Amino acid sequence: MQSGHIDSTDHYAIVGWAADPDYPDSRVHLRIMVNGMEHGRVIAERPRPDLKQAGTYGDGAHGFAYVFDPPLSPLHGYDVVVRYIDPPADVANGRLRIEAVRPQDVMLRPLLVTATGRSGTTLLMKRLGYAPEIVLADIFPFEMKLLTYYGCALEILTTASSPANPFALDRLTEDRYHLGLNPFHHPQFEAVYPNAAMLHRFFGPRTAARLHPAFRTIVDDFYRDMQTHFRKPQARFFAEKCDVFTPARHFARLAFEGVKELLLVRDPRDIYCSRRSFWSDSGENSMQNLKTVQATVLPLLAAERDRLLVVRYEDLILQPTETLASIVEYLGLSHPIKPRPDGEREIFAAHGTSKDPAASIGRWKHELDAEDRTALLKSFKPFLEAFHYETAGD
Repeated sequence: MQSGHIDSTDHYAIVGWAADPDYPDSRVHLRIMVNGMEHGRVIAERPRPDLKQAGTYGDGAHGFAYVFDPPLSPLHGYDVVVRYIDPPADVANGRLRIEAVRPQDVMLRPLLVTATGRSGTTLLMKRLGYAPEIVLADIFPFEMKLLTYYGCALEILTTASSPANPFALDRLTEDRYHLGLNPFHHPQFEAVYPNAAMLHRFFGPRTAARLHPAFRTIVDDFYRDMQTHFRKPQARFFAEKCDVFTPARHFARLAFEGVKELLLVRDPRDIYCSRRSFWSDSGENSMQNLKTVQATVLPLLAAERDRLLVVRYEDLILQPTETLASIVEYLGLSHPIKPRPDGEREIFAAHGTSKDPAASIGRWKHELDAEDRTALLKSFKPFLEAFHYETAGD
C-alpha cells in the first residue's frame, strides 16, 4: 500500500515524499492537480536520508519537489491535490489550500555579506549559493549589488542640496545622465511652504517613505526571478555583497524585515598583501583604505554585535565545516551547507593571489619586511585584538 507525506507547499513548489513499502525499490508517480485541473506530474525519486534510515523504504530515494514554473500568483488562492497515479488515490495529507499571500509576506529577506575588498567575499558567496534556502545572482564574481545601487539612489534623491550649490538643476539639464542631489531640496525653495522645515520634511522623510517600498519591490522581484530560475522553492534569503562604506546596510534595514548580516573579516596584513598583488595598489593607498575599514568596522561591531555574525576568512578556509555550520545555525536553515572543493578551486585560480587558499593565510609573515610588519601591527592592533588575530612581535 502506498504511503507518503507533503512536507511543505507554497506558490513556488510542493515538497514531500511517496513510496510503496511493498516494493521499496520502485518509484512512485504522482499527479498534481490545481483547482481541479492537472497541472503536471512528478516522480518521487530524490534521495531522503530519513527514509533510508527508516529501513522500510529501500534506498530511501522517494522524495520529490514539484516546482510550479512559472510560480503560481501569490495574489490568488489555490486548491491543490497530490495524487498517486497507479492505483489512483490521494496522498494522506495531499489535499491542500494555498492561500493568497499579502505583499509584505512574499518578501525574501536580505542576507548581507559585509566586508571590504580582498576579504574572501567571493568564496563565501559561492558557498552560500549551495544552500537551497538562499538565492543569489549566480554569476562570478557575484557583484550584483542591488541594495547598494538602490540605497545610493534613495540617499541621492532625499538628501538636501548644499546652500553653496544653487545651480544643481542647471547641471542636471546640461548632463541628464548624471543625477545629483535633489535640486528642490534646497534652502532657496523653503518659501513655498509656510515654514522652512516643511520643505525638508517633504523631500526627506516623506519622499523616502514613498520611494523605499518601490525600490524594495524591485529588489524582491529580481530575486524572485532568481528563485524561479535556479529552482529554489524553499528560498527565504537573498544574499549580496555589501561594502562597509556604502548605504546598502541602512537601506536593507529600512526597506526589509528580518535582515541578517555576516561580517566577514580578514587579517588586515594579509589584505594589505592581497590588495597590492591584485590591484597593484600602492602601500600608501592600501594602508589608508585599511585604516578607514578599521575606523568603520570596530564601531559597527560594538554597536551591532547582536545583529550580525562575525565570520573570519581564516576560519572559512581552515575550518570550513564548523564555520558553515555556525552560519546555518545563525540563519536558522533547514539543511547544512557543504563545501565543494572542485568548483572553488576555479574561483581561487581566477580571483586569488596566492598559490592556494592555505597559502593566503599569514602571507604577511614572509612577504613583508620587518619595517612594514611593525607599521601594520601598530596601525591595526585594535582590529587584530578585536578579532583575535596574532599580535606577536609588539
